[in-house]
Order: sequence, then structure tokens, then C-alpha cells
Amino acid sequence: MKSFSERLVEKMKEQGVRQVDLVAATKASKGTVSKWINQNAVPDAKFLFPLAKFLRTTPEWLSEGRVVRAVLQTAPIKKIPVISRVQAGQWREIYSEQFFDEHTEWVYSSFSLPDDSFALRVEGDSMNNPYGSPSIPEGSVVVVVPCPDPDNGKIVVAMLDGSNEATVKKLQKDGPIKHLVPLNPNFSPIEINGNCQVIGYVKQIIQNI
Repeated sequence: MKSFSERLVEKMKEQGVRQVDLVAATKASKGTVSKWINQNAVPDAKFLFPLAKFLRTTPEWLSEGRVVRAVLQTAPIKKIPVISRVQAGQWREIYSEQFFDEHTEWVYSSFSLPDDSFALRVEGDSMNNPYGSPSIPEGSVVVVVPCPDPDNGKIVVAMLDGSNEATVKKLQKDGPIKHLVPLNPNFSPIEINGNCQVIGYVKQIIQNI
């Protein structure tokens, strides 16, 4: 029977992922992941379950080589690049595999997303909702689906005239009148009157607790 490390490496090759991808997906340290791969160290349960999900297998097979009847059904995991708020405004022009390198930061999502989706790290407190959900505190990462005309009520990424950085706000439409609305009431809505390019809408919010 194969060892845990052999099964792990087998799945990594099948899915085309690297050690650094396992670190990002499980939040384990580089040293811990290295022990899984090279020293046959079986992960604790807190790492084993997200590891198995990321590799599209079951914890039982990964840890013991045991096949269970009820196979865990998981959506394909998609790698999403985290780009800067400046790059967001030019995303359609610069999006290509050549844009990515070893310095690119990635997040992972099981959502169904188009290939040109991207992620942004939120800065500032304008989307920090003191009254509950949804709330996007500073440091959160939002996964964005490119779309020039999202539905009313969507949280969107937009570029305002005179700014070279994208902003994250809630889109509010009232007939012909449109606003970008912060979730934090301490900030004022911004009227859209031809001074704004909407880039896409937020599909997922990723937060570290």
C-alpha cells in the first residue's frame, strides 16, 4: 500500500498543484506541508479535511488509502489571482497567463467562476458594516466576476474618473439614478453620472478570523 506522502504527491500531480498551493489552501506553514510531502507526516484533522477537499478526494483515502462508498463530491477548485486596485482598471487588457509569475498571490475558490475572474484586497473602512452582514472589513479579499452592468444591489468594483484605483461599493439603482453606496454609514454615497466605469461584481468574500 502506498504511504500518505505517496498518495499526497499523486493527487498533487493529478491536480497540477504545488507545495505553495497546499500552504495557501490549508493555511498550514511551509514546514508543516513539507513534512506531509517528504516525511510521511499525516496532517491533523483541521488540515486533513481542507486538504482533501482541495485535492478533490476524501480524507479517508488520503490518510489511509481507504475508499469509501459515499465519495465526497466537490466542485473544481479554481485559482484566482490577487491583483492591485490599479491593475483592476486595466484587467481586460492585461489579463493573460504571461501576466502571472512566481510573485503572483493566489486565492482558491470552489465557486463556479469564469477564467478571467480576479481578486482584490480591500483597503479602508468604507465597506465595514457596523450593523451586521454583509460586511467587508479592511484586509478582506473579494473575488470579482468581470461584468460592465451588474444587477441592482450587487457589490461592485468600479473606477471613478480622476482616480487610478478601483473601489469596492454597493451598486444602487433607482431608475436612471445610480449610486455607489458604502456599507459603512460614516461614508457618503457616490452618484454615478458618467464618471464611473464598473468593472465587475463581487462573487465571494474571503476573510481571515
